[in-house]
Amino acid sequence: MDIDILQEKLVALIDPILQENDFDLVELRVSQQGKKVNIEVLADNSISSIDLDHCAILNRAICDKLEAEDMIENSYVVAVSSPGLDRLLVSQKDFLRAKGREVRFIFDEPVANKHEWVGVIQDATAEQVIIRYKNKKSSKKPPFPEEEILLPINKIQKATQII
Repeated sequence: MDIDILQEKLVALIDPILQENDFDLVELRVSQQGKKVNIEVLADNSISSIDLDHCAILNRAICDKLEAEDMIENSYVVAVSSPGLDRLLVSQKDFLRAKGREVRFIFDEPVANKHEWVGVIQDATAEQVIIRYKNKKSSKKPPFPEEEILLPINKIQKATQII
């Protein structure tokens, strides 16, 4: 079976399992080595982070469903894990998951005269991320006053949590 077709079928199979367990599918990576299919599921949850017990439960549920559906003819390996703190943030869900955390935003074109913004995410909509940042231009010495700015999601080139 073609990997792209298999990936579509796997998303349809895996996503409901994750949703039932209050997790979101962040990314699904499917590859083939010889006759063995590798399925890597990156899952996350907006309430708490995914831990080893969650990964084991989800892995078992996915494997059980794969066996019941008999979707893959050859041998396969399923690995469920967290996407990690250093992953790129791209969607409204990603930004909401990072709410309250400090994030670095990079833009191709300046937003409010800056190509880079660093701040704590306050909220996010489908169109924008609201961050609170320290305005170092308004004062020469700390403590710097905090202000909010709306950053358009469609203009963000790169956004990562500061660890």
